[in-house]
Amino acid sequence: MTTVRAILEQVEQAVNASDADFTATFQFVCEPEGTYRLVVVDGQCDLRVGAGEAVSTVVADADDAVLIFSGKADSMKAFMEGRMRIEGDLMAMSVLTQFTAGGTRSTGGPPAHPRVGYLAPAESPSHEWWREQALEASEGRPLRQVAADRGLHVGAAIATPSLPSADALVPREFNQVGAENAFKWGTLAKRVGEYDFSVADAFVRYAQRHDLRLRGHTLIWGRAGRPTDLEATIRAASDPTATLRQLMGEHIDTVLNRYRGQVAAWDVVNEPMAYGGEGLDRNVFSDHLGDDYVAEAFAMARSVDTEVDLVLNEQIPANQYNDVGGEQFHRFAEKLIGQGVPIDGIGIQGHQLMSVPDPVELRDYLRRIEDLGVFIEITEMDMRIGLFADRDDPLGAQAEAYHRCAEVLASVPAVRAVMFWGAADTDTWLDHFPPFDAAAPNQPLLFDRNLEPKPAYYAFLHGLATTP
Repeated sequence: MTTVRAILEQVEQAVNASDADFTATFQFVCEPEGTYRLVVVDGQCDLRVGAGEAVSTVVADADDAVLIFSGKADSMKAFMEGRMRIEGDLMAMSVLTQFTAGGTRSTGGPPAHPRVGYLAPAESPSHEWWREQALEASEGRPLRQVAADRGLHVGAAIATPSLPSADALVPREFNQVGAENAFKWGTLAKRVGEYDFSVADAFVRYAQRHDLRLRGHTLIWGRAGRPTDLEATIRAASDPTATLRQLMGEHIDTVLNRYRGQVAAWDVVNEPMAYGGEGLDRNVFSDHLGDDYVAEAFAMARSVDTEVDLVLNEQIPANQYNDVGGEQFHRFAEKLIGQGVPIDGIGIQGHQLMSVPDPVELRDYLRRIEDLGVFIEITEMDMRIGLFADRDDPLGAQAEAYHRCAEVLASVPAVRAVMFWGAADTDTWLDHFPPFDAAAPNQPLLFDRNLEPKPAYYAFLHGLATTP
């Protein structure tokens, strides 16, 4: 049986010996007995280990998962685009480490977050109670109205405006919308300079038709979301640094000018920090432009559009706001703002994948961000039902956690917007994203797969309506 360590060692040797791009598909499969298989599929290129033998299957345990993350691969890009590029440092596979932690891999114990299965809202013992409480507190107003009365935007990021939830749900319950991928550089231009604005333009028309605030996500993302030939273009240039700076500036200029006055806020740089490590993420931008690429991107954006709100967006690892990840991001943001970098707001993503944040820690952290003199937006909130699999009423426990989040967000004046990463459970990225697809349906949002409100919806609504 080939080990993950052997794969990484040989891939690293191949990468170090050549400038060529290596790609392959890594698929994680949760077996019934609780083990995880890492399937390496030869696809867009020939990734082979040993004497001409293609890798088929390896066993990944908790220790191996750590090794996967120390290798030279941009795994977030691979997962999002269905392939693995061997180029930078790894990030998203640390999720696998946490996901498998707690299960007994060697003895075939259960996964740490077992599959719950679909839970209908009406099956929750707490559903009717939360419904009654919310309707009384909100006086029958929908979520968008309760939020607006507090001066908040509440929205959903969706894949396309043609989803069923886009017509039936979003205009009724939300006053903000965003695109999961349509505004990312690599979606707008799969190859450098070859733009296709059709889906992004459809979002603009959709937002205008329904009077929704539109967020742009994202101009620059070091880990993913880039044109497929960006790295090759830079390598072929006589001056790679100048070429990358020029391409970054041209992209920011092109996009901001096209959507001037139509997009209210832009995530200028997404996830600049190393995931669980020290300092900034190492990627094509930091490698060629240094850590100042973040400040440069904001300066470029402000020079193009002096009115649009510019946001620095980050996911705090495991929502541990008092841990090293939260502290390093705060220091980085504080430094940039102190240097006069034109950051108007800080985005905290809010994916709750491995744990639910402590409400006191979250409130204190948001207030520390508030003290920097910027607004705050929660930009990518969701909460896996698997976090509550051991509870008698998982939907009720999820509702309680969402209620606590709503209370915190409503209590911090600088918080002006909350974006859910999906409108309804049928839209969630988690059901298609390893390793969470093994636990599908993940049911992380306020509305179920039939677009019906869950206890979480009523709890979140109640928290916004009742917090002083």
